[in-house]
Amino acid sequence: MRFNPPPNWPALPADFTPPAGWQPDPRWGAVPYGWPLWIDDSAPVLHTVSVEAAVPPLTAEAPLLTPVPPDVRRSWLARNWGIPLTIVILVVGAIVAFNYHKHQVKLAGHQVVYTVTTSDGATAFDIVYVTAGGSQQATNVATPWTYSAGLRAIGSTAALYLSAQNSVTGSGSITCTITVDGAVAASNTSSGAAAIATCEAVIH
Repeated sequence: MRFNPPPNWPALPADFTPPAGWQPDPRWGAVPYGWPLWIDDSAPVLHTVSVEAAVPPLTAEAPLLTPVPPDVRRSWLARNWGIPLTIVILVVGAIVAFNYHKHQVKLAGHQVVYTVTTSDGATAFDIVYVTAGGSQQATNVATPWTYSAGLRAIGSTAALYLSAQNSVTGSGSITCTITVDGAVAASNTSSGAAAIATCEAVIH
């Protein structure tokens, strides 16, 4: 058996063997946890292999992964770019179709007329109305204003909308009216500069 002093102690002679009852100087510090103070030199020696020697280091000449050539990447994109584009087109088309059918005027053989009138110096600065083709707009129009050409029979129900705004410098009042089969379905009047009259009606 050979005495094996810990590395935090002062250097001792190589052949130093503590006598019976020997105690180290307290100033040397404690023995590290798990440190063997005695080593059996007769025990077999395990030979180790250096990892650095067994596995050569990576160099610029031997990369870990072989990069994909730019031409290969470009050719893959050229073959497959149409797939996500087709998906986007289908999704956008579905959204547009849904909104179109949601907001379009759906009539069932009814005669619908939109009318805007003004009084006392008011001007139809901006008119917004819903037709079978969706939302429409007219600006700075002469009054009385009437529209019915785009209201065609499409379905069993109809959501009708008409709004008219007076000019910011106008006075007087502005009136919107929706008639269905000759009967007034909605009418509203608003007065003053930039005033807005809104009419809504539903046909069942």
